[in-house]
Amino acid sequence: MKRFNTTGTCFPDKHYMVDISARVTQIGEMIDRGDYFCINRGRQYGKTTTLHAIKTILSQQYNVLSISFEGMGESSCKTDEALAYAFVDLLVFQLKWDKNRNEEIYSLLQESKATHSSAEMPLSELSELISTICFSSDKPVILLIDEVDQSSNYTSFLQFLGMLRKKYLERECIPTFQSVILAGV
Repeated sequence: MKRFNTTGTCFPDKHYMVDISARVTQIGEMIDRGDYFCINRGRQYGKTTTLHAIKTILSQQYNVLSISFEGMGESSCKTDEALAYAFVDLLVFQLKWDKNRNEEIYSLLQESKATHSSAEMPLSELSELISTICFSSDKPVILLIDEVDQSSNYTSFLQFLGMLRKKYLERECIPTFQSVILAGV
């Protein structure tokens, strides 16, 4: 029996919800073009549900890395190196439970995490890791980050965004994400 859900991700077979297929199709076209973009809306407007639908629908065509910055502690954002390590740690944790994960990407991330026992990683190493992942992937890689507003007050987050932008600008020469989607309030 379906019910109304106002506390998180909605699933069409369990919850009453608006049909978002046209929105997901439009976002899919943006991803195919290689766009980097943000989804900004207030709380409970379907951002997380939309990201979940994108991951589900596009996982045949892309390797989808999907994480959330929700609950990321202050210590993860104190320095660029701490944020880079936390980013990799979130990806490893998320992929650990993903039945459709790309094993090579998962292995590269685990290996990188293991070599940084101090829980810090320079942004330059994260940038190189992203290029290595995207170069060795069997399909284009897209990155989805939910709840980015949780980290937006930190300089380290701005440095992280700067690194992603630099990679975007150099994408014709150096492998990087096909698309990056940031979602938040």
